Amino acid sequence: SPAALDGVAFEGGAKETAAFRFRRISGEKRTKVEYACTIEFAAKTRSVDTRGTRALVEGKLKEIADVSIYFQRLLPLEEYTVGDGQALGQDFLWTAPTSKKRVARMKEIMVKSRGARELKARYP
Repeated sequence: SPAALDGVAFEGGAKETAAFRFRRISGEKRTKVEYACTIEFAAKTRSVDTRGTRALVEGKLKEIADVSIYFQRLLPLEEYTVGDGQALGQDFLWTAPTSKKRVARMKEIMVKSRGARELKARYP
């Protein structure tokens, strides 16, 4: 069953309600995470602030991406699917504005990604 989060009020009378649902995938050691978010604008609002809406949606997409990366980094290498391997590859190919930030990101991946650590141990 979904776990609903209480509505969060925003400036201007808008309200956000979010729900998460966790479902085990039968026959696998995986859990599917579903996220639903509803944004209600106040009745007194005649127009929608495009910049504010865009910032809100971008923030929600970043949260979803961060959660996805978190769970993907927990997987052991032997449980990787093609999609998991592609996600790890994209993580490694992340472009940074400076080489210092790129090196910091690579170190973060090697510390936080179980699959990357196992890959390094397998192919030193």
